Amino acid sequence: MLVNDLALLNALPVQVDRDGDWWIVKAGSDWLQSDGGEISTHPFFRIVRHLNAGLYAIRAEVVLTALAVSVVTTAAGVTTWISGEQGAQELPAALRRGMNDTSVGRIVAFQIDREHGEGPSR
Repeated sequence: MLVNDLALLNALPVQVDRDGDWWIVKAGSDWLQSDGGEISTHPFFRIVRHLNAGLYAIRAEVVLTALAVSVVTTAAGVTTWISGEQGAQELPAALRRGMNDTSVGRIVAFQIDREHGEGPSR
């Protein structure tokens, strides 16, 4: 769902990696940054309509916050914990490698806890 949203928000190219229980989504542009340079984490905490995807569509960020054990986002060297226990575990290597990559606009990483039956089992 997030990858589809990023395509509709013109945040391409998108790359998806998996590191253990973490999924890392790297986008070519920072779709959370406004034209004025402000960063908004609002879509992670509220339902935001996504008119590009359809009349009743919503953006995926709030779904990640609701369903994932942890959600972290980073861009331009600034990392923000959206949900989960910051510092309770090490961030995945794929996320750490992308933190200072200037070719990446924004990264969102989310953790699925399959041990306790949460999240999809793949």
